[in-house]
Order: sequence, then C-alpha cells, then structure tokens
Amino acid sequence: MARFDDDEEAPRHVTRGRVSRLLKLGGLGTSLGASVARERLLRPLRSKEGREEGSRRMLERNAARIVRTMGELKGAAMKVGQMLSTAPIDEARLPPELREAFERLQRQAPPMAWETVCAQVERAFDRPLSDVFRFFDPEPVAAASIGQVHVAELFDGRKVAVKVQYPGVRESLDDDLKNLATLAQLTKTFVDRRRVDAIIEEVRETILAESDYEAEARNLDAFREVFAERADLRVPRPIHSHTRRTVLTMEYVEGEKLDSHIEGLEEPARTELAARFIETFAWMFHIKHVLHADPHPGNFLVDSEGRIVLLDFGCVKRFDPAFTDGFLELLVCMYNRDYARLPFVYEDLGFGSGAVEVPGEVIGGWLEIVLAPLLHRGPFDWGAWDPKSEMNRYLMRNPALLKLVPPEEAIFYFRVCGAAWGFLKRLKIKHDFRRSSEAIARARGFALQSDGND
Repeated sequence: MARFDDDEEAPRHVTRGRVSRLLKLGGLGTSLGASVARERLLRPLRSKEGREEGSRRMLERNAARIVRTMGELKGAAMKVGQMLSTAPIDEARLPPELREAFERLQRQAPPMAWETVCAQVERAFDRPLSDVFRFFDPEPVAAASIGQVHVAELFDGRKVAVKVQYPGVRESLDDDLKNLATLAQLTKTFVDRRRVDAIIEEVRETILAESDYEAEARNLDAFREVFAERADLRVPRPIHSHTRRTVLTMEYVEGEKLDSHIEGLEEPARTELAARFIETFAWMFHIKHVLHADPHPGNFLVDSEGRIVLLDFGCVKRFDPAFTDGFLELLVCMYNRDYARLPFVYEDLGFGSGAVEVPGEVIGGWLEIVLAPLLHRGPFDWGAWDPKSEMNRYLMRNPALLKLVPPEEAIFYFRVCGAAWGFLKRLKIKHDFRRSSEAIARARGFALQSDGND
C-alpha cells in the first residue's frame, strides 16, 4: 500500500468554476451534435450493414465522451448519468452502448488527485491528515458522484473506510443543473424529456441531502437500529469522532459488489438472492416506512456470510405509515377486484389535484399493466416483460389518466421501484413476487378475499 509521501500520481482535479464547467458541457453537446449530423450524412452512401455498423460505432464514441465528461465534472452531471443507468426500460430506452457506459460511472469514475483528497481531509479536521489517521491509502477503492472512498487505519488499529467529498459539489449544483437542462435536449432521441426533467430535479434534492456527511452518519446509526432484527442485512458502523460534514469515516466491510456476485451464482441461489434484495426494499417501505433512496448496484455488497451490505445512506426517506399503506391498498384492491375503491385511494395518496374523477375500472386497467409482475401467480419472467407499447396505447385511449400526477412525496419511492424493476429485467429473473406481496399486505392488516378461497 502507498504511504503519505507517495507523490507519483499525476494531479487530477475536479473541474471547478461556472465557466469551465459550462464549456465542458457545451463542448460535449457540440461534439455529440456533430457526430450525429455526420452519421446522417453518410447513411445514404452505405449498405444496410454499413449503416448498422456506423450507428454502433457512433454510439460507442458518444457514450465514451458522455461518461468521460460526466466523470470529470462529478456532482450533478455524474449523478444524472448514474440515474439513467438504473432507469427502467420503459422510462429510458437507452441503446446498450449508452446504458453500459452509464453503468461504468457506478464502478469506474475517475478519482480526485491525492493532493486534493489530502487537502479536503485536512480542511475538514483543521489539522494534518497524519494526525487524524495512522494510515490512509491514497488510492481510492470507489469513486462516485459526490465523493470517493479510501481505506484507512485509526490509531487504535481499526480498519476503516473514509468517504471524502469532492470540493465544490454544493456550490456548483445550480449551475450544473441549468447546463444539464440544456444538454438534455440532445438525449430526447433515447430518453423521454419528462423523465430527464424529473431526474434533474431529483438530482438537486439528492445532492443536497448526500453532501452532508454528518447527517449520513446519523442515518447509518438509525438504519443499524432499523435492521437489527434482520440477520441477513448489514450496515457499517459510523465513526463519529472521525466524521465531519465533508468526510465520513465508518467501519470497513469486506464484500463483493451485489450485481457481480449475483451474476456469478448458479440457480436457484441466483434468483433467491436477487429476490431477497428486492423484497428488502418492500419490507423497508411497507413495514418500516423508510427507504434507502439511492438504489444503484454500487451501493450494495455481499459479505462472506451472505449478508447484503447496504452502503451510502446520504439519501434516505421516511414516510407516514398511512402513505405507505395507501400504495399497498392499491395492490390489495387489485387482488380483491375492488376497482370501485381505487379512485378514493388515489385521492387519499394525493394523485392529481383535487377529487379523482377517473373511473375505477380505468385505473384498474392501468394497474393491470404496470403491476403485472405483482399480480401474476407463479414465477414471472422479468426479462421478457416490456409493457411500454401497451402502456402508451392504454394512455391514448384513456388520456384522463395523465391528470393523475403523482404526489411529490412519491418521487423517491417510484425511483426505487424503477431501479429495482430494471435490475430484475437486466438479470432476467423469474420469480413469484405476488406471494411476498400478499404476506406484507396481511402483516399490515389488510384482508385478502383469496385467503378464504385458495
């Protein structure tokens, strides 16, 4: 391992300043636009095979440009890319080249220079880094949108993980979001503009929450207590004495990235672990009324005992039990075929503005499409499920549904659902989630008509 006097690393700074960040994003937009225009000019001159190969190469080049720029800018720019990588297929129909490139941002983001890391730690504690840690590895083990993680050792011998925030993340937030809103025009070929707008607003809330590491340390304490009854889950213990607003120190946990671990398993262990991961979020939301609201795969490990390790608690949400029960009641209404009740549940949850006038049968027909995996009895094939065209046709026939705008409180819940469903689809999981959904409904006191009939 390298030591404090290691100075061989070439300096790599996070781009600072509104003008320089604007120029980077502007340059990206110009290069993407030129690339697309060039390909369109060449298409009539090529064979069918040549057109397909040209489009593939263009996408690969553009994906590399996008990822490189977002990785260098960090903050809001990088967070947008990460969210697009976990968006479900029906919301972000990204070509494989773009999705794979965005997914690299979860695992291979370019790190800060060592000199910048050292300065951040010393600024946070107002003393030399060597007075705070006995050892601090200059090479990060992970780099994300808000900060990067290093392995270190305390003077009492404990091995710890230290998350160091990139400088200027909060200060550059508004400028980045304005620039990204303009750049988003270039993504409309692949991603619904409304989805990008929602992501950009979501990024603002997420970064403001995640950039306070002292609050994240308190979240770690709270979730360790919430998860105390679950022997299959683990949350690292924060070290408050070595935590400041821009530096978070916690116990070091060995483990393999969740998605890599699952992909390496044979059936049925592969499906069982994927299902346990998803059902953990349902348990969090419906039973404990809280959510770990940043569900990208890089935030989860599997340790040597098979426990799921949850990391990165900068963005968490707590809910009123009546709110979480409301979403569960929608599912129960579908199980019980009580369509007449659906408009009232939507109204209680805060959908739309005022009374919900859409007939229950229309809402029920919509939920039969979007909740199909939870309504199906027996293993459901997530890999084969692609409801987008059916959803679009149904909305065209029933435009009144578009007025049922979700309540603001539900944004993070839908984000977690979307990421979870996209995760299952990419892994092509086949599993019966209706059984666990009915069990949660019964645990919350809902009566299912099928209880007396099956």
